[in-house]
Amino acid sequence: MRPPRPGARARPTSTRSTSTARRWHGSTCAAIPAIARPGDAATWTVGSADVRARRTAGACDVAADPGLDARDAHPLWLNEDEGPLHVRAARAHHAPAPVHPEHHFDLWRIPGRKQLIAGAGFILSVSIGSRHARILLDAGLSDGSAYVCAVPLTTHLRGQLAEFQAVGGLLEGMLPHGARSHAVSRAGLLHLRALQALDAMQAQASHRDLAVALFGLDAVRADWHADGVLRAQVRHLVSRAEGFMRRDYLGLAGLRQEHAGAPGDEPVH
Repeated sequence: MRPPRPGARARPTSTRSTSTARRWHGSTCAAIPAIARPGDAATWTVGSADVRARRTAGACDVAADPGLDARDAHPLWLNEDEGPLHVRAARAHHAPAPVHPEHHFDLWRIPGRKQLIAGAGFILSVSIGSRHARILLDAGLSDGSAYVCAVPLTTHLRGQLAEFQAVGGLLEGMLPHGARSHAVSRAGLLHLRALQALDAMQAQASHRDLAVALFGLDAVRADWHADGVLRAQVRHLVSRAEGFMRRDYLGLAGLRQEHAGAPGDEPVH
């Protein structure tokens, strides 16, 4: 593919590929289907300082289809601290060839709805009902070839082992077991309610309407007054939502780890 001429206009893209430029934590967000890069692509000049700045400053590499139902949109964040399972060709690592055919890669043996994103390698997104898995596929992997699986050696590995095992089962055609229940942290619950508050703000709902939706009409009738705790909680959620929207989206996505384990983030049972 030839590079564009100097001064040529960049066209809006419909590619499923992600940029292979240098990325920061959380800078690789691939939502499918993609229709264009963030911003007005038609006004970009290839090779301009604006484009170079966008490629090195982080943020999303592609934009999500605004017409896609939120229940079907699952943005893909590649986090160096908690990477997905990496599947590589066995011959590249001098591993013995497996005897059983289940240990040879077969894309169509993997159950569920599959989406493949091209980049330096390939990112396979698998959806089975409400469960979603992401797998990194090495560029040297081909259909029918023997494969080995590698996992990222991070401080979060122990908590990811069960998920890696389930993803390994997908490669062998096994459906995952029922979703396990997880303890929800206080921070996670606040994140959820902050997003609900953000939706309410966009819909021009009042703070009282938001309180009714979150805490129930009976609680609002009993405790909604100027200096009440319930009203203070709603104000805090609205402030938190605005903070996520304007500056701390990485924290909301779970990519900022500075406050992990801080007081108030204990599990809520």
